Amino acid sequence: MPRCVRTRDPRLTSHEKIVARVSAVLFDGSPIGLNFGFNTDEYDSEAEPIVSRLLDGVPDLPALQSIVHETFVEAFDLTEAGAVERYHDVSTQIWEAWSTYRPRSEPRGKSLTWFVKRHS
Repeated sequence: MPRCVRTRDPRLTSHEKIVARVSAVLFDGSPIGLNFGFNTDEYDSEAEPIVSRLLDGVPDLPALQSIVHETFVEAFDLTEAGAVERYHDVSTQIWEAWSTYRPRSEPRGKSLTWFVKRHS
């Protein structure tokens, strides 16, 4: 199974929890059948670019599903990756995990209310 070599996104260092969660979702769903029960890190290299794209901003679940599929096509090939529909369930779970995680991952700064009050 050919895997491409990627440079790790340095932003992922501060987002290890969501990378681990995405990897676990991929492992549990095993869209290309690589879950053999013991190789729990099997999808780490696919989880990282997915989280990088989430950090860049993904508007909705269909866009995420396309990203997840593209990641597997890039890492393996279209034949092994299969149809985009195969990625619906794992993408839904990733989207739910991201939706829960995202507010904590955003920078903590002054609120919009503070800004409006300050500049009124």
